[in-house]
Amino acid sequence: MTLIDPSTMEIIVPDGGGIASTPAKSLAVPAAYAAVAMIADSVAALPWNSYRGNVPSDPVPPILRRPDPFSGLQRTRRQIATALLLDGNAYCYLTAPGRDGYPTVAIPIPRSEVTVKWNSTRTRPIYRWRGETLVENESIMHIRMLDAPGALRGLGPIEAARISVAGMIEGERLATDGYLNGGVPDGVVTVPGKLTEPEADQIRSGWDKRHAGKRGVAFLTGGMTWTSTRMSNADMQFLESREFSIRDVARMFRIPAALLNAVADGGGITYRNLEGVWTEYTRTAIEPIAERLEEAFSFLIPSTREIRHDYGRLLRADVQTRYNTYAIARQNGILTTNEIRASEGLDPLPGGDRLDFRAPDTETASEPSIAEVDVDGI
Repeated sequence: MTLIDPSTMEIIVPDGGGIASTPAKSLAVPAAYAAVAMIADSVAALPWNSYRGNVPSDPVPPILRRPDPFSGLQRTRRQIATALLLDGNAYCYLTAPGRDGYPTVAIPIPRSEVTVKWNSTRTRPIYRWRGETLVENESIMHIRMLDAPGALRGLGPIEAARISVAGMIEGERLATDGYLNGGVPDGVVTVPGKLTEPEADQIRSGWDKRHAGKRGVAFLTGGMTWTSTRMSNADMQFLESREFSIRDVARMFRIPAALLNAVADGGGITYRNLEGVWTEYTRTAIEPIAERLEEAFSFLIPSTREIRHDYGRLLRADVQTRYNTYAIARQNGILTTNEIRASEGLDPLPGGDRLDFRAPDTETASEPSIAEVDVDGI
């Protein structure tokens, strides 16, 4: 149960019942690693730009082109998204102010190196990093996941579900120990009559010497029989346990379970619902992190601009649907040919910036069907 300390407004999460669980250790759970990597990669790949109204600003602010001069844009945003998912907090050191006074460099820094506390009046957080005092949005950027009013730090899904994650880690450990050092023997050799301990040891060592770790046919004499006691995955419920863990991770990160290969019994992902799955993934898993990045970086550029991500890659329809939509948009003067070609990653054409809108004759014209739309020039 997650609580809030009324004296400090800090979010408190109970420990994992004695099981060591840290954000880094949570990646030992395959589904957790897949979820973190999927979301972080998706956020890092989203195009973004600054806008004045609905018009992209020119030139693009340096901090949006390459925030970290020692790393690429995608890697920087991937590190920020990963920190938010694992810890609930992401920090960037801000420096190199430009002519307008806004920083042009934002370097991700480890959470373990940053300390934060309230000032004497509890009105502003004070950050310390490597012996230096930093001010939020001036020399340090702090992005939080879930945060309560007055809380100094955010709370991420791994930390919030610490007990569940600890159980998943313990389940992986028990499964491995069950295979490598299980207390149940692989089988039992039954011998008629009574054996002394030395005779039993001799039979066991002889069996291990001839058959341990080997395949083939075993011959038993003297009335001895072999009975296997090895438990299958189904008997140990390893598969059921892992399937439940995948679904738990999907809920934790708000990812459609189908994208983690967890499919409901008797159902599956099909071409028809694939677009809906990706739309849900974008809305519930990607947008919350992308919007936090937009808000944080918007403090680092003039207030007349705002930052927006382009979700077109994640919400991209199939080719036929896109081209029919483009044709209708071009026919009705919504998009130019070059705007359509830019959306498809194609070079512009001479004269392609002209809108081909023609006002219809209100007495005789009717709305064209998709089959009647002119698609020439796309």
